[in-house]
Amino acid sequence: MVTSVPRGLEVARAFVDAGASGGTLERPDLAELRACVAAGEVAVVVVYAVDRLSRRQADTLTLLEELEQRGADLAAASQPFDTTTPAGRAMLGMLAVFAELSRAEIRERTRVALAERSAQGVAPRRPTASSWT
Repeated sequence: MVTSVPRGLEVARAFVDAGASGGTLERPDLAELRACVAAGEVAVVVVYAVDRLSRRQADTLTLLEELEQRGADLAAASQPFDTTTPAGRAMLGMLAVFAELSRAEIRERTRVALAERSAQGVAPRRPTASSWT
């Protein structure tokens, strides 16, 4: 949960797609947030960081355009940018590029690790909480 919000904004409601991939816009709480924005119930969408909104640059920019068309702003608690200026929009675009890059790197590392495990004859599996200790 966000504990500090930019510009002195108050969090009225949290939309959390726990366990859902930021690589898609098909997420239940994101759909609900978009509906609230469309209904004029949201003035500012605050995310912790841009990569928490989306891990695809095209989707981030689509969401930004959607927000702007409906009179809502986008802010991030951990990343200062102002989408009302050309420099701020460029900054958001760069953050979105790096979010997508990070996702691609994670996928590649996972693919390589699974291939290595397979080559060693170890069945691929997802880690469990007990395997982290």
